[in-house]
Amino acid sequence: MNKTLQFPTVDRLALLIAVLLLQLSTPILAQEDDSIALQLFNHQDLNTDADRASKTIVSANRLAETPDEMAQEVIIIDGSTIRKFGYTTLVDVLESIPGFRTSQPGNAIEGETFLMRGLYGNDHVKFLINGVPIKPEAVKGMPIGGQLPIRNAERIEIILGPSSALYGSESMAGVINIVLPEIDRPVLAWADVNLMSPKTSDFNLTLGGKAGKGKNILNYEIFASSYRSTDVNLYLPEDSIRVKPGELNSVQQQLFVGDSTGVSEVDELKRESRLLGFHLTYKRLEVNVVRMYREESSGFGSNPLQQAYFDPSLSYGEKINSFGLRYFGKPTRRIKTQTTLSTLTYRTISNSAFYGVANLLSNGRNFMYASSVDINFDFQATYPVSKQLKLLAGISQDISVSTPFTNFLLKPYKGGIFIGPDTLQTGVLQSTDIQSISMLDTVQATEELVKLDISAFMQSSFRSKSGKWNGEIGIRVDFNSFGEVVPSPKAGIVYRPSSKLRFRAYYGSGYRAPKSYYMYNNYGESAQNFGQGQRLKRLSTDILSEKLQGIDAGVDWSVNNHWRVTAGYFAHYLQNRVLRQIYVPTPNPGPNQQISFGYFNGSSFSFLQSIMLVNTFSAKIGNVDLSLMVSYEYSKGKENVKARDDAPENVVESSGYRFVPTHAGKANLTVTYRDFTASLRGTMTGTFITDIFRLNSSIQFTESDNAFYNLDLLLSKQLFRQLSLFGGVYNILNQLQSGIPNVELSHTWNYNPQYGRVFKLGLSFKLN
Repeated sequence: MNKTLQFPTVDRLALLIAVLLLQLSTPILAQEDDSIALQLFNHQDLNTDADRASKTIVSANRLAETPDEMAQEVIIIDGSTIRKFGYTTLVDVLESIPGFRTSQPGNAIEGETFLMRGLYGNDHVKFLINGVPIKPEAVKGMPIGGQLPIRNAERIEIILGPSSALYGSESMAGVINIVLPEIDRPVLAWADVNLMSPKTSDFNLTLGGKAGKGKNILNYEIFASSYRSTDVNLYLPEDSIRVKPGELNSVQQQLFVGDSTGVSEVDELKRESRLLGFHLTYKRLEVNVVRMYREESSGFGSNPLQQAYFDPSLSYGEKINSFGLRYFGKPTRRIKTQTTLSTLTYRTISNSAFYGVANLLSNGRNFMYASSVDINFDFQATYPVSKQLKLLAGISQDISVSTPFTNFLLKPYKGGIFIGPDTLQTGVLQSTDIQSISMLDTVQATEELVKLDISAFMQSSFRSKSGKWNGEIGIRVDFNSFGEVVPSPKAGIVYRPSSKLRFRAYYGSGYRAPKSYYMYNNYGESAQNFGQGQRLKRLSTDILSEKLQGIDAGVDWSVNNHWRVTAGYFAHYLQNRVLRQIYVPTPNPGPNQQISFGYFNGSSFSFLQSIMLVNTFSAKIGNVDLSLMVSYEYSKGKENVKARDDAPENVVESSGYRFVPTHAGKANLTVTYRDFTASLRGTMTGTFITDIFRLNSSIQFTESDNAFYNLDLLLSKQLFRQLSLFGGVYNILNQLQSGIPNVELSHTWNYNPQYGRVFKLGLSFKLN
């Protein structure tokens, strides 16, 4: 495979040069500090306790407090670190943090994927940009690629643990808030261009500043990015995708390999994303507008025997438009209010399609479609009862109108919500040999779903006069359109007997309302009718809300000025976890036997507990700064699934927790000499359960075969005040990595394609 660097197109270079020349013609503000004053609060934190206590955030409990005062664990990644090491996507940021598993490139529908304390992050995490929700209802999880404003952010706040007490549905595993900067200087310009192998370029731009006088100050930021790869470097074990001659018919052979080698074609696949947005504040008003675009090869993450990789032109992607308006009420002596109104629109790109090879439901070219409009209203008020006690109360309302994600469509789909009649269009030109032979009745695949949620929440935080004790309690009650009334309580406490020792304990609950993806992707028909050519029809199903109870405890000990130890324990119990179910006919099916494919969750639960130990070391030798983070995590869990009532063993218990290895570890070594930084980052992951599903009357699960080790090298050099160079080598050992399998999109498969060795080189320019 070609591993040479691919330079960006001429128009992108011309744009970059124009921006640099424009900004160089502006007088340099030599008296201004050239960096944003941010700290990094996480397991790699090497700042003093005084620095750590000085930063206030609001995402974890909506009451501005420092991380040391919060019982719920909070990680803050500062924007300067993101830009310094050339991180492009959110998963790039999460890869080296203890407690996270990442999978790149992930899968076509959700992009890059990750686990956050054992839960599937794309599905079970609430995603925000400046506090505005950005996860669409039409799909089951948040799509993650280069379309998020990662490199434009001031910081990323990560709240670990169930957070539905404040954020409601979707925040079972926690919350990730991308915070954009409020630029408090006359002008700031920043741009970078990344070159990666093979054939990949990435461009980012931020322009901002402030204008006005006195109280009439306008702070603004305009940001944009463009990422494009035309030859994604997939690395797959050959034996997992090779088939024997004669196993596939001529049409399947064409779809699977396109030749006679018996190996799936995975070259010249594409990934692309674009971002355009602005963020401004004026007096008590804040406006956020973000337009995001993502497109990827539709084969990513799928079993090649189910969905073909061979055609680079086949892709899946979406357009997401977010608008947020926030008003800070005029503060009185005691009460502060905040009102937020936001909208989010989602739509798949035109002609999103994949090729089915030997799929149980459809072969040939199949089209996919989804769209939704989501509206959120949120009001909150804070009341400081005293210096030790604060109260917060509020109400929130969410409404969504969606055409849930549907695949196996015979023809492209256009129209949509608030635009016009939804209709299936004439199929695009394609070979008669590879036209869709979908088994689904696609007339039923385009229904709209309306979901409504109204909630009220209340929270209080207190602090002892001595400052040694901090605590919080809170509750939220949601009323949704499924007739559910869901209470979500939380409670936590922090004790600091000294400046070097800190204990914390937290209990929280989380839930996820039934997703339209699971409700609508259920199909079935009697074997007798199906045998007569009848297509599968959508089945009604009772998907219940997933509910989680979680506890978290930890201790932070600064042994001395160079060594810090963090030990933590968490456990959660998850009810109604969604699983796949498949009913296929026996050799001689009876007239009433069902053929069906879909999801269920009413009779399943899972339990996971984990112990984590993190050691952080720092030292300074002359002009050299050294820092080392070493973490180890031991996890143990199980999942209980009820089989059909006629099964010999009615309940099956798995030997592990889905996707979570029993043993995992990370090590990050960073060396800084003057303006040069080198960071070596390693990850070890053991074997794990890859899939659990119900097949006819039995429960089946599979397990990954091998552990894997990953090693990355990241470099950064400040060339002079306004120009810096960064680069890296990812997956240095070119290891076969068993990622997070895409079990929702095709038949179970133990292996998820990962990147091979990747080289990156980038240049960053900043003027302020």
